[in-house]
Amino acid sequence: HPYIVKKGAAGVPLEGLRLLPQDDPLRIGGHRMAGALVVPAHGPAGELQSLQLIPADGPKMNLAGAPMAGASHMVGTGDGPLYVCEGIGAAWACWQATGARAVVCFGWGNVARVAAQLRQREQAARLVLVPDSGKEAEAAAIARELGAAVAAMPEGWPANSDVGDLAQREGGDVLAALLEAARPPEAQPPRYRLLTGADLRGLPPQPWRVRGVLPAEGLAALYGPSASGKSFLALDLAAAIADGRDWFAHRVHAAPVVYVALEGEAGFRQRVAAWEHAHGCDLPAGLHLVLQPFKLTDSD
Repeated sequence: HPYIVKKGAAGVPLEGLRLLPQDDPLRIGGHRMAGALVVPAHGPAGELQSLQLIPADGPKMNLAGAPMAGASHMVGTGDGPLYVCEGIGAAWACWQATGARAVVCFGWGNVARVAAQLRQREQAARLVLVPDSGKEAEAAAIARELGAAVAAMPEGWPANSDVGDLAQREGGDVLAALLEAARPPEAQPPRYRLLTGADLRGLPPQPWRVRGVLPAEGLAALYGPSASGKSFLALDLAAAIADGRDWFAHRVHAAPVVYVALEGEAGFRQRVAAWEHAHGCDLPAGLHLVLQPFKLTDSD
């Protein structure tokens, strides 16, 4: 088949693969599948779950109506390491370089589920994730959870390059060395740092935007009863920061300001006019206003 030739996969195990007849009328996603290489996708219990079809001159296509979730295809046999790959080309390359089993997951989105199934089935096996370029961080997260190793592509390869590309360009011995050197990823650093009193004494002093009132980093709240003048006070504070002038005798470090009016935007123009009248000048150029509807909880 042209795809096998293209991948340089001479001598790889082809058990279970089939060819669709040249006169078969099957189309998937508008692509003609006649003559395609057919790769079986087996479920966790070994049952035939779906098919992947690889035409000679088109993209890989999965059989419509037969989900791939959790399905895989094994290249080779034995009891040695298990190399977990996205596609069959990468799996063939791993087998050629090592003679060990390689598992096809039919796409990156299936790797975590298939790897978990393999770990449950062969708890003592050396499980090695073999991600395409750009998937290293995700592979490391999966490997930490399953106690697996990661064989990452060398730096400098384009995104989505795989070990099949590496073997064709650099040779099978280079790939064999890469797979042999696979190691479990380092443990992630703890999310929270536990500090002692001595640690706190060694921290740098609090940086202020408005000294003693508003920190330069973090969150602050201005609160009070309704109609107590909070909006006017906030506008005056924002203008002082944008202008870099002292605010009620508190030193200010100037910075650009964006004031987002989430309510009462209709009357905000009058507030600005009142501020400019009281101060005898225009609002500072470094103060910008957002008056149209804005939702802090909107993920977009």
